[in-house]
Amino acid sequence: YGDSLGGNSRTLMITCVSPSSDSFEETLNSLKYAKRARDIQNRPIINKDVIELEMQRMESEILQLRQQLKTRENSSSEVSGSDIESLQEEKSHLESELD
Repeated sequence: YGDSLGGNSRTLMITCVSPSSDSFEETLNSLKYAKRARDIQNRPIINKDVIELEMQRMESEILQLRQQLKTRENSSSEVSGSDIESLQEEKSHLESELD
């Protein structure tokens, strides 16, 4: 019964009791169940979307590659065409993975 009361949310339980002796068994059972439910301990976890995490990783990598390209352009006026082509191919590949 712990799974039905667990999860990443708060649970509120209201237990109805009656002072009538006719309802003694039902009241006692309600109180026992409420006590067991109160004793349930949850360990909430953050729900993570695998696709979202992968997209964040790729976007970070694209940003890093852009910074590398900008650094190379600023540090050397004679960047070889093959370096630029390989970086552009890698950028295109990463962008196509994002789509």
